[in-house]
Amino acid sequence: MSSLLYIDLVPSQEQAVFEQKVIDVAARLQTNPNWLMQVMKAESGLRADIQNTTYPLHNGYATGLIQFVPDTAATLGTSTNALKQMSRVEQMDWVYKYYSPYTGQLNSYFAVYLVTFFPAAISHADDDNYVFETARISRSAIAKSNPNMDINGDGMVTMGEFKERIKQSVRQQYWNDIFMAPVIFVKNNIWMVAILTILAMGITIAIIKINSKKSK
Repeated sequence: MSSLLYIDLVPSQEQAVFEQKVIDVAARLQTNPNWLMQVMKAESGLRADIQNTTYPLHNGYATGLIQFVPDTAATLGTSTNALKQMSRVEQMDWVYKYYSPYTGQLNSYFAVYLVTFFPAAISHADDDNYVFETARISRSAIAKSNPNMDINGDGMVTMGEFKERIKQSVRQQYWNDIFMAPVIFVKNNIWMVAILTILAMGITIAIIKINSKKSK
């Protein structure tokens, strides 16, 4: 049985190699592979060739597994046309390249999706009142191009609205896999937790003994 959500959306002959690729990329990014799968499901339905023709950009279309925009693709050293021709496995190398500057910060599903949607806001992830905007892109432009994120229709998208919309995009039966992943990790790796606890206790006892000797 597969360990990854939505792997059944990938053709059966590709599933094993794609699953391993996602797991490998997630390990290098120090994140949860199911968070990547959930983002890719939401953005593209796990299709490497899909393009968002509903909301065309001035220089093309958002394309691929995480919907690379043309400017981002160029920054990474490729193009949306090139990405469209790649297989899922091939495109995962560019998914890794996109997320790699944030390695170590992708410690929740919200963080992974935030880097996908608006990486400039990663340092404001805990501020639900933060408004998405930059010096080049106004808050109204962001709200207009992402109407589903502007939940209250006030012409701007806040971090709180972003989180709420992202929660709504996850099917109820997958909530534990997405939002409770750290707890599940602990339960499934109880032996590792036990070892770390014993080591911590040993260090504490050693420090107490050292301090005791010094006080004599």
